[in-house]
Amino acid sequence: MFSKRLVYVLTMLFGMASVSFAQTGDGQTGIYTLELIRIYFLLLLFATILNRLLEYLKILAAFLNDKFGLLTGLFNRIIRAVSQKLDGLGIAYDENRLSANVRKYTISALMQFLGFGMGVLLAFALQLNVLAPLHILPQNTTWGLIISGLLIGAGVEPVHSFFRIAQEKRKLKKMFTDLQK
Repeated sequence: MFSKRLVYVLTMLFGMASVSFAQTGDGQTGIYTLELIRIYFLLLLFATILNRLLEYLKILAAFLNDKFGLLTGLFNRIIRAVSQKLDGLGIAYDENRLSANVRKYTISALMQFLGFGMGVLLAFALQLNVLAPLHILPQNTTWGLIISGLLIGAGVEPVHSFFRIAQEKRKLKKMFTDLQK
């Protein structure tokens, strides 16, 4: 019973998506182009895959640190610097809590920077330039590739936000063009 409903819901969702992205003869659908939809899909796909990969690497890094002290030196330097700063400011703190927070946030920061780097490399390798179909800096492909890579590395939500902003910009541009006629 549940699986039939799930199949029905998925069929409806994919059906609505395919109807909304159906292409006319010239490859244009309102403000969406085939190239823009392709890049959006690839950015979301790679952002999702990279996000999952980084989650597993984060768990692995925490495990390796607990088992072999992989990042202990880095953690100790950061803890010393933060505790000296807090002592200098006269702020009381719990050493165990500080240590746990430094470990957690340091691993998160390392994974985020690794994600940005891997995203930029992936964008350059696949030539995913998000700015080209939007006609923003069309002459400079390097910036488009870097921004695409940073979007991939940042995750799914920034990709959605970027395309929402771009969609609104294109709607406003079309509205102003229509008003000038």
